[in-house]
Amino acid sequence: MSNNTVTRFTWTDDSGSGLDGTIINNAQLQAIFDAVDGAITPVVQVKTSNYTVLITDDLLIANSGTFTFTLPTAVGHDGKELAFVNRGTGSVTVDGNGTETIDGDLTVLLNDGKAIVIRSDGANWVIVAKNGGGTFLPSNAVGIAMGLV
Repeated sequence: MSNNTVTRFTWTDDSGSGLDGTIINNAQLQAIFDAVDGAITPVVQVKTSNYTVLITDDLLIANSGTFTFTLPTAVGHDGKELAFVNRGTGSVTVDGNGTETIDGDLTVLLNDGKAIVIRSDGANWVIVAKNGGGTFLPSNAVGIAMGLV
């Protein structure tokens, strides 16, 4: 996009309210991206006992103990990502919702120092990164928490 490019945009929120506008150049577009990026704060939960994960959560940190994170349903939440980090002592189980699976398994065990990022495919959860490996680079907030960036 050159500096004199005109771009139309429409943003719509969950209630159907929208915003139309015109971006005149790259500087304006970058300013909008910076504002949006700065406004999104991940929901971080630090836990030491069993917890039922909310679909609005983003990063779940196990601080100590042996317990279970129970996932929300993957159905209807295609693309939603959740990151789990075991920073404590003990083993943490990530448990799928009902019969929903995580990479084909009903549960995933995270020992000390282990981490995963999962994404809903609309029916189940898929591991997209673990302990620094995976098929994508997670967002900075999740990546920093996992020590990836």
